[in-house]
Amino acid sequence: MKNSNKEEIKRLVAVDVTLLGAVIFAASAAFFMKSLSSGGIYIPYCLCHDLLHLYCPFCGCTRAALALLKLDFVGSFLANPLVILFSLGCIAYNALSIVRIARSRKIPDLGRVGVFVGVCLLVFFALRNILMIFFGIDTLGELIVFWS
Repeated sequence: MKNSNKEEIKRLVAVDVTLLGAVIFAASAAFFMKSLSSGGIYIPYCLCHDLLHLYCPFCGCTRAALALLKLDFVGSFLANPLVILFSLGCIAYNALSIVRIARSRKIPDLGRVGVFVGVCLLVFFALRNILMIFFGIDTLGELIVFWS
């Protein structure tokens, strides 16, 4: 194996470990906040949800991830479609990276992906809340009472 392939494999592993760490951190934080709230200490889950009565782009991610683990794709999509899209994106990135490493080429750089993801999150935030406020479509069913 060429030395450059080893470097590319290290980069791929670093990306995967970073993503896994972010997911574990988010799940731990959600569990910690829920356990504190059930113990009588109120901690807002999401300031956007609690103060503005709007869904942030990440509202429903925990439910969506749990539904996805149970292979309930419809439930996962209804809770938060970004979880399925993120999972598919990670699978596609890893598959493409493995093929490129096998062909002794560099793996795709994630430099421009951040801007694309940020724009997608803003569009999703706006679309999700417009559908709820103006059309009464609330797939989570939590905030429609404030807007009806």
